[in-house]
This record gives sequence, structure tokens and C-alpha cells, in this order.
Amino acid sequence: MAFTASQLLKVQTVSDDLWADNRTKIDYMAECDIAKAIQSESTAMLSPLQDPSKTKTVKLIWLNACSVDDAAVGDDCAITGPELSSDSQDYVLDIFRKTSFSVKEIQARTDQFTLQQQIARGLLQCDKVLAEYVADQCVAKLESYRGTNTYLTPVGSTAWSLSGSDTIVPADQWTTGLMPKLSLTARKNKFLNPALISGEALWYMNEEAANNSGNDDGKGDATRIRKYFDRKYFDPVKIDEVNAGTFKAYMVDRGAIAMVTKSHYPSVPAIYQNPWQMRYQVESKNLPGIFWEVIYTNSCTSGEITHVWQFKVNAGIFLNPTGCTSTNTGVLSFVRPEGV
Repeated sequence: MAFTASQLLKVQTVSDDLWADNRTKIDYMAECDIAKAIQSESTAMLSPLQDPSKTKTVKLIWLNACSVDDAAVGDDCAITGPELSSDSQDYVLDIFRKTSFSVKEIQARTDQFTLQQQIARGLLQCDKVLAEYVADQCVAKLESYRGTNTYLTPVGSTAWSLSGSDTIVPADQWTTGLMPKLSLTARKNKFLNPALISGEALWYMNEEAANNSGNDDGKGDATRIRKYFDRKYFDPVKIDEVNAGTFKAYMVDRGAIAMVTKSHYPSVPAIYQNPWQMRYQVESKNLPGIFWEVIYTNSCTSGEITHVWQFKVNAGIFLNPTGCTSTNTGVLSFVRPEGV
């Protein structure tokens, strides 16, 4: 027997209850802090992509004032100036992934868990799997969106170097004294509202500064951590994992990157025929604000009923249009060459 729409929603409430249980929750918590950071730093409104009735392409238009410059003073009676223009760029969703599970009704007769409890755990596991996949893609996109750092010579320090799009900062500079240097780097690169997103590269420094903030000798470190960069995010799992052991910190200007997901289905399960399915969307437990597409169906073989769920993500992580300098993407990466 198939689940009805109301029964599917009831199963969802069972997963909500399991998520509220701390002992159960730890099994389904995704390593996805990098995705949360990108969500927090996104400011672009990509409404056509979020609207299920639209296509997967959106065109953004912005004003280009890069041709405005200064010149020698001339005749004020005959003034001219360059015409401001507009540019546009199309964005297409390019992140698609699915995961699924099935449950046989007969299991509920012999298992210690009810059928609803088994399904609820499957739903939570799907959420975890897709959230971690999105996190992987966030790191990959940061890598592809790296710009070129134009400031490599902090006064009184060994010069930094470039390796491709990475800024290599000598290992002995990875102390809290690096924070004002990074702040000046942001200014030199014309980042207006930068945040730091780091794996282990800055994680220990941040933790130790917080631990020693109450000590007289540690107050300076704590001040430097607090004073520079209002927003610091840490994902000491996914960033280093995706970068295969290269310890990195990213500087991201607010609004430089936008992340969006699209679901074609409503929140209340809707019936589709040929083949029979129930389709709906659910909000991620691990990434609130992100919605997965869900398809439920069932089958009966040799008198045995099997229930099947598929979760799918349709997403895009986009770079906002570049400004007057093509190498200034709003994303910089800094490498700690000798680990932590």
C-alpha cells in the first residue's frame, strides 16, 4: 500500500523528532560549514532561478562605469564624457546530484524500529549526503573563482609569492600578526566587505586566541582576531579534504558569490502518473534555506511491498560579474605551505 500525501508529511515529522534528539542527530549531521558560509555571504537575488515556473537560465544586468577617468581641465562650455554602458551575464544551474533509499514493509515486522522510523532515518541520511556534496562543490567553486592578489609585500615581512592563483604566505607568518596584513591585503585589492573562510590554516590560531584571551599575554592575540574581519568562517574538514591536504584560507568579498537551489515541486506531495509517483520538496536540516526535490514511489513484487525515495539537488554557485579589473573576482586564496 502506498503512502498518502498526509502520511508522507507525517513521516517527515518523525524525522524532525529524530533531528531534535541530540544522540540521534549526531549520526546525520553533515560536514558542510563551508556551504553555510557561502550562503551567509550571498547577497544576489536570483529570483528567476528560485521560481519553479522559470527556466534554468537567468540574465543579470549591471551598470558599467569603468570608463570614467580623470583628465586635464579644459573648456567648461563644451564638456563631454564617456557613456555609461550595461553588461549582462547568463547563469545556468550546473550542480545536479541525487541519492536514494528503499525500505521493505516486511522489515518493520521483524525490526525493532517501526516502518516510519526506518524511513525517517533514510530521509535524514539523504539530507546529510546531499549537504556534504554541496559543501564539496562550494570548495571547488571557490577554487575556480580565485582572482589574483596584487599585494605581496607587507612591510617588515618576508615577501609573499604567487603560485598560480594562490598566495603563498611563509609558514612563520601564520600567527595573529597575519590578521592586519590580510586586512591591508583586502584594502589593496579593493575588497569592500571581506570575510575569511578557512580550514585548519587559521582554525588553530583562532581557537588558541580565544582560549588565551583571559591571560595578560594572550590579550593581544585575541584583540587581533576580533579587530580584523567581522566575519570568519571555519570548515576544518571539507576545505582541507577537497584540497587534498593543502592548507588554505579564502578571502571572499561579500556578494562576490551567490548560491541558489531550484525545486520544481511543491511542499505538499503531488501525485504524478505513468509511472505513479509522489513528488514534493523538503528543506534541508543541515542547510536551512536549501531545498531538495523528493520523489516517492512503491512497488509490489511476489507479495512484498517496497517503498522507495529519491532526493535530488539542482543548484548553482555563481560568481558575480567582475568589476573594472578582470582579475579581481572578489575571491583570494592564501596557502600555509607547511601545514599546521
